Amino acid sequence: NITIFGESAGGYSVLSLCSMPSAKGLFSRVIAQSAPFIEFGANSKVTNKIMRELKIKGRNIEEMRKLDPESIIKAQNKVFAKSPLEIMALRPFILEGIFPSHPQKTVESGDLAEIDLMMGTNLDEAKLFTGTDPKLADLKDEGGKKMFLGYIGQKGVPFDKGEELYDIYIKAREGKFPTDGIDILDAIITDIAFRIPTIRLLEAQFK
Repeated sequence: NITIFGESAGGYSVLSLCSMPSAKGLFSRVIAQSAPFIEFGANSKVTNKIMRELKIKGRNIEEMRKLDPESIIKAQNKVFAKSPLEIMALRPFILEGIFPSHPQKTVESGDLAEIDLMMGTNLDEAKLFTGTDPKLADLKDEGGKKMFLGYIGQKGVPFDKGEELYDIYIKAREGKFPTDGIDILDAIITDIAFRIPTIRLLEAQFK
């Protein structure tokens, strides 16, 4: 009769435990608040930035193991001070035998049928990241729209569909929530990284 709980990276972690064979049977309830979407693999761009800060050539894990934890934390903080959104790259990643399956697939397979699962997200999850990014501090409508189109373009959405989606968000929020460019950017990041993945996982669990 054990419940595990986590928020943000902690939410990410408790969901990861659900897919780890070594953790099976150790808990019966899971609460995950503001858990970001779990990517399948490591982010090489962010990894390379941190390695450069540590003055390690390539991705020499043995050299990294020689460093004290404080120096690694200091290096990652320098990287994320410049680009706060990239902190999402620090996460567990799929590894055979240890973390062999994405939590979404674990849920869809029915392996968590005996687990009680509670999840939720906040309205403006992305503001924690965009609000601390100096590059986004003075974004106005057009600047926010360009960032919006660039962000979803990286997700594979064509430019014309991106403009259509931007207008849909504007209309859906009019009279209810702010519609400045940065607010629409926050809304799409929140939906892609937090809200929709949470809904999809819960839908799979309770089918």
